Amino acid sequence: MAAAPDAVHDRQAFRDREAGKKKRARRARWAQVGIMALSVVAGIAIWQLLSMLTNGDLVFAGPIRTFDRLLSVAVDGTLWSDFVITATEFCIAAVMAIVAGISIGVIVGYFRTVGVLMEPWLAAGYSTPLIALTPLFILWFGIGIWSKVAVCFIVMVFPILINTALGVSSADRNLIDVMRSLRASTLQIISKIIIRGSVPYIATGIRLAVGRGFTAVVAGELLGSNAGMGYRILVASQTFDVSLILAYVFVLALLGAAMMMAVDALSRAYEARRT
Repeated sequence: MAAAPDAVHDRQAFRDREAGKKKRARRARWAQVGIMALSVVAGIAIWQLLSMLTNGDLVFAGPIRTFDRLLSVAVDGTLWSDFVITATEFCIAAVMAIVAGISIGVIVGYFRTVGVLMEPWLAAGYSTPLIALTPLFILWFGIGIWSKVAVCFIVMVFPILINTALGVSSADRNLIDVMRSLRASTLQIISKIIIRGSVPYIATGIRLAVGRGFTAVVAGELLGSNAGMGYRILVASQTFDVSLILAYVFVLALLGAAMMMAVDALSRAYEARRT
């Protein structure tokens, strides 16, 4: 009979420990948010100081002038039309790169012979500055969105493919052997064991690809386009509109950071659900 109160006490102690862990985790997250906010404020202050030391708007527009210019192009609709074009190019390329990168990465990582055959091509593709192919894509597809989609895709697919293959090849072979002994099909092994275990690797690949993809799509618009955020930056540079250049670069930086944070959040949510 004495065991019952002890069991109740143990359960209550366990709940208290779990509540304490959650409370400390929330405090740590808020501390991180505070540190990031202070970092942003410090960065803007340094930006303003550099603007004051470099002859202001002529050389390096400050945050006040840049945000004012950003507001003006947002109000007149220029920013949104450019954003829609660039976002469309990036999203099409990103979806294609994620689907192709994960699919091919699973094949390369699961079948060792395929991995050996593909290794030199993957190393060459990842290390080559593929943005240099932009003029060729413009020659093939013209100055419309598809040349930018092509260069963005080719730049994004390699980090996703390589990280997926790494995650698949790192899967627990003993667990795979157990699944085979239970007569599981290759598709079941890949979907239930390999893909689930490779999610952190895939998330890392997508995170790397996002930054490279934004760079590629803007570079493509700078080299050959008649619309988009990169095109607007090119026009602004030709008219020495420094504040507009910085305004668009600021928006691109925000978009890239938001995308990477979203990928991290989805990865953490998936891991929390698994556990």
